[in-house]
Amino acid sequence: MAAINLIRQFQFNQMTLTRLLADVTSDESLREIETAGKSVNWIAGHIIVARGKLLSALGAEPSWYPALMAMYGGQEAGKYSADKAKSVSELQTLIEETLNSLTDTLTAVETKLADPCDVLPHVKSGGTVADRVGAFACHEAYHVGQIGLMRRLLGKPGLF
Repeated sequence: MAAINLIRQFQFNQMTLTRLLADVTSDESLREIETAGKSVNWIAGHIIVARGKLLSALGAEPSWYPALMAMYGGQEAGKYSADKAKSVSELQTLIEETLNSLTDTLTAVETKLADPCDVLPHVKSGGTVADRVGAFACHEAYHVGQIGLMRRLLGKPGLF
């Protein structure tokens, strides 16, 4: 698979995510709805952390990754704190920056996309680097969909 095909998957996720977050306030992003899971804020931060994990696995080392990983990286109790959460505008900026980093990194490693890979998460075993990157894009799309549902639960209109 060509790098541009993988990049386009992330670009589509990005376009949708940008539209979903456009009118969500920071206060709204922090609201947890008991039956819906995590807040919009946590989900957006988690998407950024997943992108950081992918960038690290591809050889890029984003400087912001360790701090965000501590906050948005896992589901363990006590890591995420709404009073320490990033604002929606900060998250949107990081989402844009991570897409630029992914685009640059995927372009740089294009010759390695067909290589066998066992180190990237989200696919159990076997496959290529491109397979693993595609799995990250699917993981991200799942969470973008969650944010779409959360918008509606917050009383905002759907986009599609």
